[in-house]
Amino acid sequence: MTDSLLIILKLHTPEELQLYSNIAHWIEGGLFLIIAGIALMQTFGYLRSQRAQYLWPTTILVAGIFLPVFAFSHHFNELALAWKAMIYDPQQRQHMIMGALFIIAGVAEVAYLRERSKNHLLQFAFPLAIGTIGIMFIAHPQHGTGEAVLRAITVHKYLGSAFILAGICKAFEVINKNTQRWLTFAWIFFLIIAAILLISYREPEGSYIFNPTTKIIQHMK
Repeated sequence: MTDSLLIILKLHTPEELQLYSNIAHWIEGGLFLIIAGIALMQTFGYLRSQRAQYLWPTTILVAGIFLPVFAFSHHFNELALAWKAMIYDPQQRQHMIMGALFIIAGVAEVAYLRERSKNHLLQFAFPLAIGTIGIMFIAHPQHGTGEAVLRAITVHKYLGSAFILAGICKAFEVINKNTQRWLTFAWIFFLIIAAILLISYREPEGSYIFNPTTKIIQHMK
């Protein structure tokens, strides 16, 4: 992990990495808050038009596309090094996988809405995606000094748990074919919690500082 951090530090200073990470967390959190807000309004009978039904699946797509676009948008002159950092660094690799899962979930939801047969299996893509991403957040690799790594791990465990609970509740809502309204409120609630954690997240002081003991601390956790 320390070797991959050295690759990343060729692209940015630790302070820049902290800022970019914060921005990414804030934007993703904002997008998930929008998704939860749209779903909540639809639960109360609003935004039920044919076009409006595509709002939150489209927002999922945007959340997925944003991650790779943001990662490479400020590296047009160093794409080879940026690609190397993404491939070799487990943290950046997870970010790209998360983006891909969101894209798949968004496409599946759009496909479900467009299908006349309404294949309900497509509806499991979203809960599976956020549930898997929740697991990834719990095991999300962190860079920095020992204290910074431990603090970041703690926050991401709460974040991951919220995503997992949202995914479980959403999956049961699909199984029950939206007949249990409390399940709808439950997955929206946990998604809002995850969104708030993302928006309020700040990289701890010491994040992305080169520290040879980081790998040992991460392994112990």
